[in-house]
Amino acid sequence: MLLSAATLVGCGGGGGGGTVTPVSRQAEKQGVVTAVRGSFAVSGTPIQTTPTTAVWVDGGSAAGMRALKPGMVVHVKGSVDNQGTMTAAEISFVGDLEGAVEFIDLRGGTLTVLGQTVMLDDLTVFEDVTAADLTVGNIVEVSGFRQADGTLLARFVEFEAAQFEALATRRIAIKGPIRDLDPMTKTFTIGGQTVDYNAATLAPGLTLANDLVVEVHGTRPVAAGSVLVASRVEAEDETLVGHEGTDAELEGIITRFASATNFDVNGQPVATMAQTQFRNGAASDLALDVCLDVAGALDAQGVLVADRICLRLARNVKIDADVAAVDPVVGTVQLLGSAPGITVTVNASTLLLDRKNGLSPFTLDDLAVGDRVSVRASVGSGVVTAAKLERRPVPSDPTSVRLQGPITPGSAAAPTLDILGITVDATGASLFRGGHEGSWTSTEFFAALASGSDLVTVKGALDPSGVLLAQELSLQLEHEFDHEMERGSAYRYNYEQEMGHEGGHH
Repeated sequence: MLLSAATLVGCGGGGGGGTVTPVSRQAEKQGVVTAVRGSFAVSGTPIQTTPTTAVWVDGGSAAGMRALKPGMVVHVKGSVDNQGTMTAAEISFVGDLEGAVEFIDLRGGTLTVLGQTVMLDDLTVFEDVTAADLTVGNIVEVSGFRQADGTLLARFVEFEAAQFEALATRRIAIKGPIRDLDPMTKTFTIGGQTVDYNAATLAPGLTLANDLVVEVHGTRPVAAGSVLVASRVEAEDETLVGHEGTDAELEGIITRFASATNFDVNGQPVATMAQTQFRNGAASDLALDVCLDVAGALDAQGVLVADRICLRLARNVKIDADVAAVDPVVGTVQLLGSAPGITVTVNASTLLLDRKNGLSPFTLDDLAVGDRVSVRASVGSGVVTAAKLERRPVPSDPTSVRLQGPITPGSAAAPTLDILGITVDATGASLFRGGHEGSWTSTEFFAALASGSDLVTVKGALDPSGVLLAQELSLQLEHEFDHEMERGSAYRYNYEQEMGHEGGHH
């Protein structure tokens, strides 16, 4: 089943549009940074950089590769050779929001920043803060994908200052489509934020209009519900800009849907053909807010004509446990014991983060038996594929593990059940939960499993035979932001451990 964008996971990376291309053909790519330094990748596709690759961050002066961080949504321009290898001439990043946190709902997995609803999920990368440590008034920068209703699905949240007065740049910013433009009062809205541009400098040649995507800058703090007084307004074209025949790849969310052959992804027009290949689904699965990757070429009207579309599978597997075995060559990690255990596949689109030592780049070669990891994954055809793998510090209780996944049909018979081949014994469990419904008895819990509720989270410890002895069990709502599983220490880079030169490909 395909779910909304907030519950989806990544497809494998690949070359351009899936056809043999001439050397130095123009190419563009938009998507999430999944690897930096040493092996730069966007949406799982490795991209070569050179000492002349230009990097632009938030429209400012040229920056180095170290300014790019996992989770950022970037736009890459360059060329692709006849093996499908892209070389970047220019990489740009512009955050969607930069301002004060106005409201926090960890149970619902949302923040409000500058009047915008920001959705958090298990692929949101937090820089220098955790979701649980954020407080109202903190200044953050957010990067992600706009959904059809204007909410922002966060892929990157960076802590900038405890409050506006401590912010070195004294800058706030918001990006999005103009709504409710009033030329008389010189106001408009972006999402839930009213903007006053009476005193703003407009970029040369800019004519404001409803639906135009703009970036607004301000230099004054904005309290919840108050007006953002703009100092500068400039157009922010989110569409691909190459000429006809440009190879293009795009990761994002369907924001307009007319038909399976005519829709927008992140505002970029996309068309499909009879020859378009689909992975993880079919044309009939396309709809508003579905998350996907599109690869193809631009036509004369700037429409991305898709050769390949990869829809994203539900991320319904979460594992916090020690590594029992790792094979960097094959690309697998064994968790929850060696027998039976769960084998997790790691591929080019897996986001690898080191929350323990801040190592960057972080690869499976750096992972060792006994390391504690946190994995978010999908399961299809019996294969568990990681969307994100984080190495984490040793927990306060090193014997404690956590497993979330679908139960094996027919395996739930009190006091045991089976999740992905792991036998769970609830004989000694002290707590049973039913989503938001509070505590249940063991009888109520297993009765709910019999009625078809099959996504379960278990906290407990492994016995020597590989059975998971449950202490707590809960039915997990698929749209719920599990803030308890996302509490890991804030992600920070340790540049002293990095290898290689600035901007080069290794």
